[in-house]
Amino acid sequence: MGNIDYKSQFTHLDRWYLFNNSVGRLTFREGSSMWSEYVDRRCGNMKLFEVVKGLNRKKLHNKFLLLKNESQLLHEKNMLQKWSEGLVDKDNKFVREFQETFHSCFWELFLYRLFKSAGFDLDQSHQTPDFVIKKPEEVYVEAVIANISKSGKKESERTLEDQLSMMIPPYLQDDFDMVMREGILRAANAIQSKNNKWLEEYSKKEWICSDRPYIVAMSSYDQINYGREYIYSMLALLYGFYFNAKTETYEKKNSIIKPNTNQEAEIPIALFEREEYQGVSAIIFSCIMTLGKLTSLSISEGNLSLNVVYNIRENYESGKYLLQIVSEENPEDIADGVFIFHNPNAKNKLNENFFRNLCVTQFFLENGELVSLGNMTPIIARVNTSMILRNSIEPKLLENLRMYNKLGFEDFYDIHKR
Repeated sequence: MGNIDYKSQFTHLDRWYLFNNSVGRLTFREGSSMWSEYVDRRCGNMKLFEVVKGLNRKKLHNKFLLLKNESQLLHEKNMLQKWSEGLVDKDNKFVREFQETFHSCFWELFLYRLFKSAGFDLDQSHQTPDFVIKKPEEVYVEAVIANISKSGKKESERTLEDQLSMMIPPYLQDDFDMVMREGILRAANAIQSKNNKWLEEYSKKEWICSDRPYIVAMSSYDQINYGREYIYSMLALLYGFYFNAKTETYEKKNSIIKPNTNQEAEIPIALFEREEYQGVSAIIFSCIMTLGKLTSLSISEGNLSLNVVYNIRENYESGKYLLQIVSEENPEDIADGVFIFHNPNAKNKLNENFFRNLCVTQFFLENGELVSLGNMTPIIARVNTSMILRNSIEPKLLENLRMYNKLGFEDFYDIHKR
C-alpha cells in the first residue's frame, strides 16, 4: 500500500509515530509496529491495562493497580476497557495518565460511555474541547475533576469508618460544614479554570459555533469523604443556596468562609449570578463516580461479585429515603448519581430535553425557586464493601435509614417486618 498521509485527519501526533517527515508530510508505513500502535491509539483501541513502556512502576495509581491485578475485579476491569472502545486518544497520553493519575481519565471514560448510551453523535477530530456533540444538537462539553489539596488527607488513608460515614444523615455529621466548604473551594477552582479556557481559548476556535451551549462536566474527588457532597456543594457554589444541616433549610449566601483559614478569607459563590460565567450553560456533576460505580453496574448486569453495594436514594416526590441493595433485579443505571445544573443566566441555554434519554437529575432556577426534572429518586450516597461484612454493616445502614426518615424505632422496624 506504500505511504499514507494522515495529516488531514488527526491533529496532534508524537514524533516517534513519524516514519518519514523529510518532505514536510506526516507519513506512516502500513503494517509496521508504529503503524499498529498509531491505529490503536488514534482509532479508539486503547490498551488501558498494558503498562506503558518505560513508565516507573512506583508512579502507578493504586486504583489502576487494583483493577489490573485483582481477579475479583475482572468484570469491572473488562467493563472499563469496553467503555474506552471508540474513544480517540487525541494527544497520545491518555493511557499513561490513566495509569498514573486515574481519576481524570476515569471520568472522561465514563462521560464518553454516558454520551454514547444516550445515542449522541460525537466529533472527535478536534483537540478541544473534550467532547464535541453533534447530534441531537451541537453542544460542547469540557471534563474536569476536583482533586484533594496537597495538604489534604490522602484517599489511601480512607478507613471503613470513612466509608460508612457516607450513609450518615447530614444533620448528624459533625463535620458537615467543613466537608461542604472544602468541596465548594475545590470545585470553584476547577470550574473557574474551565470557564477561563472557554473565554480565552475554546470559544475562539474555528470549529466552535458561538451560539451553542458549553457545559463543564465535573467529578469530585476533592477529599476522602467526597461521596458525602451529594448536591449540596453545587447548589451553594452555583446558585448561592447553602444547606444548613442543623435546620435542614437552605440559606441564600454570596460567599462562604474559606476552610482552615481566619474569618477574613472568603470564597465567592452563586457563580451563575456572575456575568463572567454566562458562557457556561450548565454543570454536569457527580461525587460518586469511582470503583463503586463499576462494581454496582457489574452486579446490575448479573455478574458475580465478592462485594455488596448499598445506595441511599431520596424520593423527591414523597420526601422519603430508601435503601437499595444493588442486584440484577434491583439495578443501578449508568446515569444514576449524575446531576445537571442549568445556568439561568447563560447566553446559550441548554435544552432541558437534551438529556431526556438518560436517567439524570436536572436542576433549574425558575422565579428564584429550584425546580428538578428527570430522575426523581437519585442516589445521595453509596457504600461498596466486602460481602463478608454484610451482616455487621446492614444493621448500621438500616439505622441510618431510620434516622434519615426520622421515624421512631418501633415504627420503622415494624414497617420493615411487614
